[in-house]
Amino acid sequence: PTKSGLSDTKTWNPAYVGQNFAVGPPYVFVVPDMYEIVTTWSELVVPMFHQLHGGFNSEMYAYCTAAAHLKLPHRISSSFMFSQPADHSQNE
Repeated sequence: PTKSGLSDTKTWNPAYVGQNFAVGPPYVFVVPDMYEIVTTWSELVVPMFHQLHGGFNSEMYAYCTAAAHLKLPHRISSSFMFSQPADHSQNE
């Protein structure tokens, strides 16, 4: 870990981070991995909130940072579409 406590962030290139850690719900996970992420997230979320001056996405950034720090990449899928607001045909 570096002085900040995070793994070496200099090795986090934008393409790798974007393909593996820029995620949001829904999450499908195994409990031991999520436990590690949540434990690290809880240590990062308050400092990140202050760093982002109360930014509403600070908890999401803390989650992504925790997963990257733990080297737990995510498999991102765009096929989990629960609804599509632009498609009004389902309401007709």
